[in-house]
Amino acid sequence: MFSAFLIFLALIGCEVFLSFYYNNKSKEEISVTQLFTSIPLNKDNKTFITISPVRRWEEEFAVRGALFNCSIFNNTKHDFKEWKIKIKIPDDCRIVSSWNCTTKIEDRHLYISPDEAGDIDYVASMGFLSCGFIISGTEDLTVKNINYSGKIIYKLTDTLLNNIIILLIISEFVAIIITLIVHALMQKRIDALKVQKERDNKIIEQTMKTFVNFIDAKDEYTRGHSTRVAEYARAIAKQMGFDEEFQQNIFYMGLMHDIGKITIPDSILNKTSHLSTDEWEIIKMHTSNGAKLLKDFYILPEIGDAALYHHERYDGKGYLSQIKGLEIPLSARIICVADSFDAMNTNRCYRLKYSKDRIIQEFERCSLKQFDPDVAKALIVLLKDNKLCTS
Repeated sequence: MFSAFLIFLALIGCEVFLSFYYNNKSKEEISVTQLFTSIPLNKDNKTFITISPVRRWEEEFAVRGALFNCSIFNNTKHDFKEWKIKIKIPDDCRIVSSWNCTTKIEDRHLYISPDEAGDIDYVASMGFLSCGFIISGTEDLTVKNINYSGKIIYKLTDTLLNNIIILLIISEFVAIIITLIVHALMQKRIDALKVQKERDNKIIEQTMKTFVNFIDAKDEYTRGHSTRVAEYARAIAKQMGFDEEFQQNIFYMGLMHDIGKITIPDSILNKTSHLSTDEWEIIKMHTSNGAKLLKDFYILPEIGDAALYHHERYDGKGYLSQIKGLEIPLSARIICVADSFDAMNTNRCYRLKYSKDRIIQEFERCSLKQFDPDVAKALIVLLKDNKLCTS
């Protein structure tokens, strides 16, 4: 702290000396002329410019266009006035528009100067001025041989003002330190919340897998079905470009999509012979029963929709609500595809599982009928890229 105070006194002393020096020196003007590429070779110069291409395009009849941004930096303690920029350009080049500056073309050169209609015709000390222009032509619109000049106007300094600036700089430094401390504390809190969220996710997943075990115990022939559907749904969501949070949520929905089956009698659920009409109606009720079981699952409200609508069809011929298209929640459309894939990819009592080629053919055939075309396309891509196991 004492060292900082000594530095502060030293800065004040230097400022007093400089103020005395300049206040006893006659006002003068210094001309500056320097040559730069678009990025200055040495940014420690008192003044420098940057000219950067922001966008290029081609129009009709082989006409090209280019938008350039120009910045003039003044690192001195004095105003930079009467600045001019000279740029060599192609022969047939013309100016389309410009802003914050005045432009003209003479002798294959583009001249840029302060805006004649503007209120400010100088670059303030320790500041910068941004302007830009759009040019067009048939040749390569590359600017080169950039030259600029101007005048640095020395004036009497105001000691009090400079001291205030120093105090502001010190205040800013203190503010930065405080900001860094606050940021570190916030980051620590965020990290703690992230760890807590991961712990909560593990608890949720373990709880859900316990329920999945109940389902598997009732329907031994499809053991592991819910876990596989959850993994397939997550892979589809990732292929479709959804973020990690959505991928994790759809995984949870896949785990619980068949939870309603725990309400179905074992004699019907595990029946290997043909189901009667009444038995089929009872089987279909697992969707609405599952939604009822999940209605108070507030951590993930959409999970009930996945259970209720995962047997709806894109053409409206599914069950129980017979809604169609985008009326079906996205989560249910993804679970539907994942559920159907697992059914095709698993041996059943009445048939063997399908080959990969046949599965692809089925999803192509049933796209826009049973399945959302975008979701079906994502699954087909995963199969063709061998990102889902079909062996």
